Amino acid sequence: MTANESPTSAGAAPFSIDAARDGDVYRLRLLGEFDIGGMDAAQAALAAALASGSPRLVVDLSGLSFIDSSGLRLVIGARTRCEERGIELSIRRGGPAVQRIFEVTRLERLLPFEDA
Repeated sequence: MTANESPTSAGAAPFSIDAARDGDVYRLRLLGEFDIGGMDAAQAALAAALASGSPRLVVDLSGLSFIDSSGLRLVIGARTRCEERGIELSIRRGGPAVQRIFEVTRLERLLPFEDA
């Protein structure tokens, strides 16, 4: 399943989501530039992942070139919702520009990141 692309400013990489279940793992791969315009699609994809019955969710940030506070809010929300449901969450690291926002906010220490 691929979420619809969100509108972006000229020259920006459109945001999209690849979502797939593989056995016991549900993967959400975020692609492009994640800003407020992608939040509805991302929230819907997260809700579908949580409803899938998979015991493990991987949120893959490696395909993002940009993430803003909307993306942080999604990742923090995913952690909370997974904890509430007993779902194991792993977050695949993004590139340097994406990881920088997690470092600056010190969320990198609190979230379950895994290396690519």
